Amino acid sequence: MDNGEEYIEAEVNKFFRSKGIRHLYTPLYSHQSNGVSERYNRTIQTMVRGMLIDYPDQCLWGEACQVAVYLQNRLPHSQLPQKKTPFEMLYQKQPSIGHLKPFGSHCYIHIVEERRPAGSKLQPRAESAIFVGYTESSLIYKVQLANKHMFTVRAVNYIFTEPTLVSPVNTSTYPPSELPTNESHTVSIDLPYGLLATALAVNDNKPKTFKQATECADSSRWYKAMQDELKLLADQAVWTVVPLPSPKHNIVGCKWVYKIKRDAAGNISRYKARLVAQGYSQQPG
Repeated sequence: MDNGEEYIEAEVNKFFRSKGIRHLYTPLYSHQSNGVSERYNRTIQTMVRGMLIDYPDQCLWGEACQVAVYLQNRLPHSQLPQKKTPFEMLYQKQPSIGHLKPFGSHCYIHIVEERRPAGSKLQPRAESAIFVGYTESSLIYKVQLANKHMFTVRAVNYIFTEPTLVSPVNTSTYPPSELPTNESHTVSIDLPYGLLATALAVNDNKPKTFKQATECADSSRWYKAMQDELKLLADQAVWTVVPLPSPKHNIVGCKWVYKIKRDAAGNISRYKARLVAQGYSQQPG
């Protein structure tokens, strides 16, 4: 280990001696000698940055760091037997992951009777909060209230909320009597714009066959995308035309693959077509 204060304090050395561990120090300013610990610190820092990306106030960095370590201890480790988790190696049982929640998730906390002020019979029985961490029990979480106060709460006393995104419906393609209801177009989602664009792309009506591409409302765009692909293949001399070896031989087929590309705001930026070989039909020899 290096000469950092966290490694050379009296309590650490006392622990090492009690376990029969010989504590050796690495040379000063030799970071490459601490590869494992430095890389693990970097992993934790990367996880913390990801958790705090939606929180301009960095005051929750300590809680985010605890959550990162909590999750790492419950993930398989390549250096452990059978890639077990550190939790399993310590407690000889598999960790429970059913209670895991996204850091910063919005939730409502039940206000127990002891915390209700006098004369609050008609006041709300829940208050807004965000999830900020775990405890030793999987049934108890750490939360932060709107007033920045933090405390622990039992799982039965709160409920997590999922914001909904209502996808737009093009009414011009439906008669008024056949318009779909909002219920069939509601998606539970809470993503940054980049991931939101990816999620919206799943619902794109992209064609699956050449016939669908040439007969749909966007056929002109798909025609141009296919022409661009053929021109690219010709410019790069991807294939060479040769005679068929034998009438008994089947030619490896090909198919068009279509995709709609979107920008970070979810707007369509490009219609993309790719001509791919059906390699699964090949036979060796």
